[in-house]
Amino acid sequence: MPVHDITPARRRRILVAGAGIAGAEVAMTLAIGLRDADVTLVGRWPSVRVLPDLVYVPFGVSPRRIDVPIESLLPHGVGSVEAAVESVDANAHQLHTSAGTLEYDVLVVAPGAQPPAGDHRSLRTLDDAVRIRHQLDRLVRAARSGDRSSIKILATSEHSWTAPACEFTLLLGAWLRSQRLDHLIETNFVTSDRHAFEWFGPIGETVVERAMRRARVQVTTDVPAGRLEALEGDLVVEFGSLEPRTVPGLPGRSPNGWYDTTPGFRVADDVFVIGDALNLPYRAGFAAAWQSRRVLQELDGDLGRLGPDIDGVPIDAVEYQMDLADGVLRARIDTASSLARPFIGHDAQIEVIDGSRPDKLRGLLFHDRVLRYETTTYDAALAYRDVLGGAAAS
Repeated sequence: MPVHDITPARRRRILVAGAGIAGAEVAMTLAIGLRDADVTLVGRWPSVRVLPDLVYVPFGVSPRRIDVPIESLLPHGVGSVEAAVESVDANAHQLHTSAGTLEYDVLVVAPGAQPPAGDHRSLRTLDDAVRIRHQLDRLVRAARSGDRSSIKILATSEHSWTAPACEFTLLLGAWLRSQRLDHLIETNFVTSDRHAFEWFGPIGETVVERAMRRARVQVTTDVPAGRLEALEGDLVVEFGSLEPRTVPGLPGRSPNGWYDTTPGFRVADDVFVIGDALNLPYRAGFAAAWQSRRVLQELDGDLGRLGPDIDGVPIDAVEYQMDLADGVLRARIDTASSLARPFIGHDAQIEVIDGSRPDKLRGLLFHDRVLRYETTTYDAALAYRDVLGGAAAS
């Protein structure tokens, strides 16, 4: 009688390196969408920072309440290792970290992007946001003594995602009005683009330009990127060029330093790169959501296990929401498969919801199944509106 080997096949070991929003999203997507995998998220810190909420911190929203513990992903099948990523050996299928060497069958790397070294005017980290808060406090105290000042927000589209610059500008304008100081503190939005906001076509451009006028913001467009760095003001906040964080040994770097991939985000047979370090023009949560789903498909996973929609956004669509301070711009792209290559400006459905607040990261598993159940985090957009209401009442 023949003897059959009934030893079960070993589960695939999938490592996700980089515990930002992109890393958390792809880890959850693979843990839920694959039946035969153990997914581990490797990150330097024990929490995921909700970077889109940094724009609220300069206006008094608590800087201690925008982090989500990585352990919140455990019920969704994601394990974790707290360690710094040091290098990749793609041939040996090894990830070298400060906690030791980890073996993998599949590696997904989400390195992220950062301002160039020596940039001290950006709003990219929590330290930046707190610094800007202190600078705003000084300008407000001076204005209440009758002093005039100017704030410049600089936005270049060269290797950057300028939507947060527009959003911060609108929040700043509304905040200064609530303080009754907009006549003493001048706000100027300066961009290298032809319009204040070009990412979702002419309707999106019009919505943001009208919101800028309501916020009493001066807009200067078409300024050469090289001249932006020379502009000065009493406070300058720069949303300038970014550069990718790189991982030694990780293949796929292009001559300009960013990572190039196949349409399925591969840089090697068993190695993928997603998120802000890609050589693509957009750096936002909606892109990470679709990239995660493409990686799942590349690994023969089941999109159906994610459900027909996430947060009410169909599985084949993605959505972006911008805080206009007095409402929300919502852009939805139904043909999300084109996210494999630049797509912005085409087929976006634009809607303005007056008097509402944004539901940031809507359509991401990380938001749908983790973030909105985190009682330790603020609804930062709502907290900002409380700040405006308190200032107006006083």
